[in-house]
Amino acid sequence: MRYVSSRAKGEDKIRVSGWFLTVNTNKQPTDELYDKLTDALDVFNESVPDLLEYMKKGEGKERYIDHEGEIKREVGEEKHRLHAHMYLEVQHRTIVHLPYRTLGKWFAEQMGLDNCYFQSELADTRQKEWILNYLRK
Repeated sequence: MRYVSSRAKGEDKIRVSGWFLTVNTNKQPTDELYDKLTDALDVFNESVPDLLEYMKKGEGKERYIDHEGEIKREVGEEKHRLHAHMYLEVQHRTIVHLPYRTLGKWFAEQMGLDNCYFQSELADTRQKEWILNYLRK
């Protein structure tokens, strides 16, 4: 494996993008819904390279390197709705975009729901520890 300096220019530069994601079923939890949410999150994790949008013309998932993340499923204290928070970090060698407008529909389809709430916030990698601490609370 070739070492690539973080100061590398152009195509060899390894970039890191991070997102703080929320998927909310807007439904009271059941064992079946919990399983569907878990399965949808597993499929999402396996599909990240395919779900990213590669912004430079002619480039695609061959510019993707790797990703990692951490997920917390929980039931809200106020409305008791099943939802998940996730930190996703992607290493890549091009400009990538997470298509948040379509991912809400994608998650709803994966879980067999009419709709669900999806929020994506671009997270500066310096926020990573704070987000991970929130997920581990």
